Amino acid sequence: MRAAPCIVECARVLRIICLALALAVLGLTATTASAASVAYLDGEEVWIAALDGTSKTRLSAGEGDWRAVTAADSGRILGVANEAGKISQLSRIRLWDSAGTRISDGPLPSEVNSASTVIPLAMDLSSDGQFLAYGYSQFFSGFPTSAYYEGHYVVNADTKTRITPIGKSGETYPSFFGRRIVAIASDQNQIDLQQADSGPFGTTYQPWFQTAAALPLKQRRVDVAATGTVLAFELERYDGSTRAEAKVGVVPIAGIGGALNDPAGCFLPASGLASDVSISQDATRIAWKDDQGVKVAGIPNFSGVDDCVFTSPPVVISPTGSSPSIGGADAAAILRARTPAPPVLPGPLPRPLPRPVPPGPLPGPLPGPEGGARLALSGVVRLTAKAIISTRGVAISVQVTRAGPVTVRVTVPASRLGRRGAAVVVASGSARAKKAGRLTVLVKRTPAGRRGAARLRGARATVRVVQGTLRASRTVVLR
Repeated sequence: MRAAPCIVECARVLRIICLALALAVLGLTATTASAASVAYLDGEEVWIAALDGTSKTRLSAGEGDWRAVTAADSGRILGVANEAGKISQLSRIRLWDSAGTRISDGPLPSEVNSASTVIPLAMDLSSDGQFLAYGYSQFFSGFPTSAYYEGHYVVNADTKTRITPIGKSGETYPSFFGRRIVAIASDQNQIDLQQADSGPFGTTYQPWFQTAAALPLKQRRVDVAATGTVLAFELERYDGSTRAEAKVGVVPIAGIGGALNDPAGCFLPASGLASDVSISQDATRIAWKDDQGVKVAGIPNFSGVDDCVFTSPPVVISPTGSSPSIGGADAAAILRARTPAPPVLPGPLPRPLPRPVPPGPLPGPLPGPEGGARLALSGVVRLTAKAIISTRGVAISVQVTRAGPVTVRVTVPASRLGRRGAAVVVASGSARAKKAGRLTVLVKRTPAGRRGAARLRGARATVRVVQGTLRASRTVVLR
């Protein structure tokens, strides 16, 4: 944290945050539970894993298009899905219980109809998993002036129909502490706290603390451990439309709304851009996403150095994952429940069982839900940025086991193209298989791929193939 003046200034700000805190401890406590798992996205699917990276299992059904996920202290998990290219108002949510069983599906409500609306901008479940808070932004273009708005909504987590959400403007990137919301004041480097006496999801907020006004980094989101002892916040800086810096700061606090226990905060020693921070309920673990994927480490020891010193080293949960959220579900128990027990065979076997074939360098065909039907990609490792943006398109080979239409899409992270939100489709194509076997699909660039051509080289791209309910995907770096 000493290499650049901006980073040094960030460290200095962490040292003086305690001088800007003027509020006493408000005395509210939240129910705590032992951290058990981290929910995250990988390949546009919702996954859950133990905090040491073991016992991984997929919660979603393989339909793809999942854009965000959050986990509650109670073990509930909620995901947001939306098809690529669709407006945010068409997003849908799914809620799972602590056993990984689907509870409900429904829309993600919004009170606006602007095509420029973005939801969710960060989201969080209440500790008991009963309520969902999520941020929004919207831009209205008009004459003689245009307008930009930010805020957040609150709905029941098991919302099944489109309803009018509880709304609050000017406070975005919401995070729950019990039933109170901690949010970022719009256009300010200031963390605000919902007043304790304003009722459930009330609209009265009070300043908690503010980073230096001249700091070139902007506050993005915040998370507070259920113990009320540790707070983490995110900072970012854009050069035009390019996200140039993103980092996570962690500080010890003396209760929700209270001052720092110690001025020795620190920044996570991340690889590249760091975001999506999540603190465990018992304040012993911290998760985030950076250029190496989803990571979990022991909470910093707040030893006074600029770069955090972890109480246990970081573990990479998934090198291609994103949107981590620590919750109370037991990933090992969910995996055991979903893994069928081996059959009990009477007497000795007449001959040895065949040994399993080890996987090759490319991922094998993914099992589908229809009697062992499979779908596979091949040759994608040779995919290049030049081929993607070519007007002629690029041929991608797909192995199918039945007739029917096949769709192939190539996506890259939105940040690669200077955007925010869901992954961007840069190329797509479709073809119809007349029978089982190898099928060649011609994939051509989309308008987004054409506009972002200069940024595609070196990007981590996900190639996804869909045939009915069958899916397969492969992540490659575009040469």
